[in-house]
Amino acid sequence: MKKTTHHIIYACLVLILGLLLSCSEEDSSSSETDTSTSSAVTVSGKVQKGPYVQGTEITVRELDSSMTPTGNTFTGTIDDNTGSFSIKGTLANKIAELAADGYYFNEVSGSLSSAKLSLQAFSDLTDSSSVNVNLMTHLEKKRVEYLMDNSKMTFAAAKSQAQTEIMKIFNIDNVTLGNSETLDISKSGDGNAVLLAISAILQSDKTEAELTELLSTINTDIRTDGTLDSTTTKATLLAATNYINPRRTTIRTNIENRYNSLGISASIPAFESYAFKLDTVGLGFGLCGSLKAIPHNPNITDNTSITGDDADYKGTVVNLSDLGNGIVEDLVTGLKWEKASNQGSAYAGSNEIAKTYCANLTLGGLTWRLPDACELFSIVDYSDSTGLFYSPIEWNSGYGYWLEPGTSNSEVNYISGIKLSGYSTSGDCTLCSEKCVSGHSVEQKKYFVTGNDTVYDYGTKYTWQKADSINKYDWTGAINYCENLSLDNNSDWRLPDVFELLTLYDPEQSSGINRAS
Repeated sequence: MKKTTHHIIYACLVLILGLLLSCSEEDSSSSETDTSTSSAVTVSGKVQKGPYVQGTEITVRELDSSMTPTGNTFTGTIDDNTGSFSIKGTLANKIAELAADGYYFNEVSGSLSSAKLSLQAFSDLTDSSSVNVNLMTHLEKKRVEYLMDNSKMTFAAAKSQAQTEIMKIFNIDNVTLGNSETLDISKSGDGNAVLLAISAILQSDKTEAELTELLSTINTDIRTDGTLDSTTTKATLLAATNYINPRRTTIRTNIENRYNSLGISASIPAFESYAFKLDTVGLGFGLCGSLKAIPHNPNITDNTSITGDDADYKGTVVNLSDLGNGIVEDLVTGLKWEKASNQGSAYAGSNEIAKTYCANLTLGGLTWRLPDACELFSIVDYSDSTGLFYSPIEWNSGYGYWLEPGTSNSEVNYISGIKLSGYSTSGDCTLCSEKCVSGHSVEQKKYFVTGNDTVYDYGTKYTWQKADSINKYDWTGAINYCENLSLDNNSDWRLPDVFELLTLYDPEQSSGINRAS
């Protein structure tokens, strides 16, 4: 019995060990299966604002197909003061989130930041393990997440759309960035120039805390619709552009000196061509916001001995192109005009009729509307006393034209040239025609006071005398007054031409002049 008992016990032990070995083998096999798709990777790149400094911590988090962290995370640090890093880890999925938190070189002030700034990036490591973390990757992150979750876009498509939307905020177009994780402010190229331009604008004179707040505000604002809706944030960006405008040379010098001190010969991109595009088209500021530039009359000749008349100050002159399909394109303002007159609503007694006519116009497959006063005045040849439009745009001689400044029944009459004839609400203009326009829509003009006695218009980029002259002058006296004026350390004053003065026009003011300042 004892012998038998021992055999039974032995058999049971063998059975138990077999089960344990079997379980162990299954677990081992399962573990190997889980890691069979994983691979060792070395993620490298640069972190830039300006370049981040040595010792900055970099975190790489693996994401699954739904952009959810898998829990697989590995970290490293920046190796030198150029912002370079290299981190080894293992990834089963190739989409990763990178985060950097550290000090950086401030390209605007020319010094190191006094506090840390956090930047993030999404990257697909399928074809490349090189990832640069920068402001573009940071700004696009929340928008990419939203587009993938709600519009079911692919990762690549979401990134491309987010980039286009971000550049539009800064009025930058016709630039293809490609992969934002390849952008580098120390190298030439349009994409790199865009990155540096946006970086400088966002930095301006802000502290690290203020910059962090601004980045978060923009990210939240653009997340669901890709557009910057906050007028406060728009104003902040315009003020930042105005701040860095006179410092563009200094910014370039600061970055070059920084890289030279590190023993690196950098090719700083031409960011200046992109840094100052924040204007009325991009941000919708200005009653004349649809005009890319203010056209000047090419037909005015200098028939006076007075210095300071229109002929002495010629800017970009009118340039109209007849497209041959009933449309005339203004190559200066970017607007397209209905060439013909005596159409549809001619002589209508209500601008609602004219409005409807333009809305229903299908000419050239474009979307048409009534113009505002500034737009309509931009095609009028003021050197012609009869108030004719520039050729080849046709004109109904002797009749007014309806416009759309925001009120339902407003008109423009042409009597001895051009003048506003009031803001009729009774629809009493029985001899008004239409001239439809296609192009950018317009919004309310915004002003920013730049001095005690001057106002800077961010839409037109003009600086105006804030107060009217105390005395009244004839035309010659007004020219001499402006030529000899000195305000806020600026002596480069002149009398505006008629269209420049009309950029101050505000239909909501009884005086017709915007008094916001």
